[in-house]
Amino acid sequence: MADLHKTVTDLEMDKDPSMDVADKTTGLAKRERLVVQETWKEAGKLGWGTVGLALFNLYFDRHPEYILMFRAFKDISREDLRTHARLKAHGLNVVNALTGVIENLEDTETTVLLLEKTGRDHVRRKLHSKHFENLHLTVIELFRNVLGPNFTPFVEASWNKALTVVMGVVLNSLKQEKIAQGVTDEE
Repeated sequence: MADLHKTVTDLEMDKDPSMDVADKTTGLAKRERLVVQETWKEAGKLGWGTVGLALFNLYFDRHPEYILMFRAFKDISREDLRTHARLKAHGLNVVNALTGVIENLEDTETTVLLLEKTGRDHVRRKLHSKHFENLHLTVIELFRNVLGPNFTPFVEASWNKALTVVMGVVLNSLKQEKIAQGVTDEE
């Protein structure tokens, strides 16, 4: 983690004006994109299955009612679910999708397509904006826990900015797909 601290500090302090040029699609400055990518790589050192499991355990700890939205988890006790292979597999799927997005933040066309697919895929799961907003908050909390003192205000602001863009694209796609399918949105 000492290397991460140096990387984050270097990115934050870099005086190169090109580091502050915002991407026209995401609004992320190069330094923000790089800190998101570097901290994601650091989290990956724990193993993506571990990260996915930790993410969903934290999500369900904060929102236990969400467990009922997952048919595969309904008959599993909360204690058993904490280490259950089904939860680990789902967490790994989500983390792999996030990896695809994060690794391609500079390729906004690909990133937007990945996120739009995520939005469309979640219509049938009857998810709403609050579920994604709470996932955003859970990712931030997870990173605060995983990165410890390396989760600086700069890192947090960069992640919040990136996740706001990510969730915005997902939610717009979710909304458009609901309209296309004639699904009423009752949150």
